[in-house]
Amino acid sequence: MNNDIENLVSQFEENFGIDGKLEKNFSEKFNILLHEKDIEVDEFVEETGLSEDIFDNYCKGKSDPSLRSITAFCHAFEFDRNAFDSLLKAGGFTVNYRKKRDCAYAFLITDCADMSIEECNDFLRKVGLQEHELLPIPKKNK
Repeated sequence: MNNDIENLVSQFEENFGIDGKLEKNFSEKFNILLHEKDIEVDEFVEETGLSEDIFDNYCKGKSDPSLRSITAFCHAFEFDRNAFDSLLKAGGFTVNYRKKRDCAYAFLITDCADMSIEECNDFLRKVGLQEHELLPIPKKNK
């Protein structure tokens, strides 16, 4: 039990340190998160199923993010709900609690962190999301 609490304390401290640095625009926040977990472009592409172009555009602030790609990124690298919400806000999004898709994506971040992307997509299908709303399949799983 004490080991579980110690792990939770460690996780909280890591997240707290990250969360305090996130009062910036999307590109700045994205780059902070990449730095915090030492994520390079090849790992991003492999783990998220998103393209190198998306990575470059987000790093340079050249394009607006999508809710789907923010969710894929946060799930792949196990960022907590605070980081997810902060990226959403910086990208011009909020979770619209009247939209099943938004709630399902937020649920993935808070309650499904240990699930594989295939399991997440199975969940998304079962709650009624369409194929184009599913998370991209990481290259490592193809």
